[in-house]
Amino acid sequence: MIALWLAGCAYTLGRPEVTYAARPEPLPLVRTTVDPRWYVPILVEGEGLWAFFVDTGYSYTTCDDDLIEALGIETRGKTVVRGELGNLTTSKAKLPQVLLGGHALDGLVCQVRDMDRTSSIRDTREVPIAGVLGIITWL
Repeated sequence: MIALWLAGCAYTLGRPEVTYAARPEPLPLVRTTVDPRWYVPILVEGEGLWAFFVDTGYSYTTCDDDLIEALGIETRGKTVVRGELGNLTTSKAKLPQVLLGGHALDGLVCQVRDMDRTSSIRDTREVPIAGVLGIITWL
């Protein structure tokens, strides 16, 4: 009974509410000097510009714990996910409004983890890496 109550405290992962722009803006792709992957800049309400790696192979959107800390967002629940470094425990957070190519995403929930420590994605001097946009964001 207690386990069911605790599970109810967590955010559910799923599709955010999207307000589509009447005239979408071109979405620039960004490469850093230390990483050959492509990133998209995303404006996070209240915090500014962050970069997300776009990977449709990721099941869910993942946020770096530095972003969540900078936003002062409370995390909820625990989830075990399999990644490139094996199984790891994540929590979940609901982001404030996110702007991507002129479209507004409200209620985007992400799995929170320390990307520097638990993945091959590292922060750079050019722009902080906020996480990975996964396929569930858009389904």
